[in-house]
Amino acid sequence: MIVETAKSCTNRPRISKTFIFCQLGDPMLRTNLNRLPNLNARLNQWVESPFVYRCLRIDWAIERLITQGLPLKLWRIRRLANIRDFSEALQTYAIAQVIRYS
Repeated sequence: MIVETAKSCTNRPRISKTFIFCQLGDPMLRTNLNRLPNLNARLNQWVESPFVYRCLRIDWAIERLITQGLPLKLWRIRRLANIRDFSEALQTYAIAQVIRYS
């Protein structure tokens, strides 16, 4: 339920194990995670990688630029997405999204 609620928000932090544990508020789960293999496996399914989260931020930035009526320039997307280390893979993803929306 925590993950679904977090994913429904548009401006949210990355869903990581730390985020989920903070939302649960139970420090015993984190310390005994090695004794709970089913929980650990489920957490690994819910957690999103930094790359996936950055792609999501790129999508949000493109949607925002479209609603504001601004041109889809790579520097605007990078600035709105607030991604400092814009890797080549992220740049390729952003260009593909710009082509898709154009």
